[in-house]
Amino acid sequence: MNKIPSETQLFLRQLKFLAKLPYLLLLILLKKRQWKELLTPWHDFWSYALAPRATLALIIVNMVAFVVSLWVPVDGLINQSVDLFSSRIYTLVTTSFFHADLGHLAANMLGLWVFGRVVEKRIGRLKMLGVYFGATIIAVATSSLVHLLIFQENIAGLGASGGLMGLVATAILLEPFYLTYDFGIPIPIMVYGWIAIAADVVGIIHPLDEGIGHFAHLGGFVSVAVLGYFLSNEEQHKLRTGLFINLISLALAVAIYFLLR
Repeated sequence: MNKIPSETQLFLRQLKFLAKLPYLLLLILLKKRQWKELLTPWHDFWSYALAPRATLALIIVNMVAFVVSLWVPVDGLINQSVDLFSSRIYTLVTTSFFHADLGHLAANMLGLWVFGRVVEKRIGRLKMLGVYFGATIIAVATSSLVHLLIFQENIAGLGASGGLMGLVATAILLEPFYLTYDFGIPIPIMVYGWIAIAADVVGIIHPLDEGIGHFAHLGGFVSVAVLGYFLSNEEQHKLRTGLFINLISLALAVAIYFLLR
C-alpha cells in the first residue's frame, strides 16, 4: 500500500495536535520548544494534499485543459458517437479532458480527489492511471454504442466522469469502509458509490434534459469487471471481497430503511 494519508489519519493528527496545544504553548513560553512546531498542522495538511501525485496530476491536466478550451477551439478533440467507428477514435480519451463549464469541472475534480486518492493509495500510481483511462475508454465507447444502436443518434460527450466512475467502482470495492468526511461527518466511501450508481439508474429510467451522460457513467462503473483482470491476484481477491461487503451492506441498509418506515 502506498504511503498516502487518509482523511481519518489527517483528522486524528490534527485532533492530537489540538489536545497537546496548551502544553506546547507553555513549553514555547519556557523556551523549551520552538515556535515553528505550531506549524505542524500545516505540514501535516500539505503532506496529505500532495501525496497522491497521479491524482493531482490528473486534476491539474484537467484544469489546464479547461482554461485552454476557453481560448482555443477544441471541437476536434470532443467525442461524437460516430467517432467510435472512424479515424477520430482518439477522442475516446481526449474528450475526457474538457468540461462544459466550471461547475462540471469542479464536480468531477472533487470526485477525482476523493476516489482517485483511495485507488492510488491501494494499488499505486500506474495502476490507478490504468483504471482511470481504461474506464474512460469503456465509458465513452458504451455511451457511443447505446446512442448509435439504440437511440440512433449522434451526440457529443465530454468530461472526466467516465474515468471517475471507474475509480468510484474500484474504490468502493477495494476500500468499502474508507471514511470520507462531509461537513465533518465521517461516511463510508461505499455510500457515496451507491448514491452515484442510484442517480444514474434513476436518470436512465426517468430521463431529463440535464446533459448528464448516464450511460457513460454506468459504462465507467462496470469497467472494473474488465479492468480488474489486469490487477494482481491479491487485488482481485480484494475486489471480490469488497463486492460481497457492498452487497451485504446495501441489503442491510435497505432492510433497515423499510423496517423504520
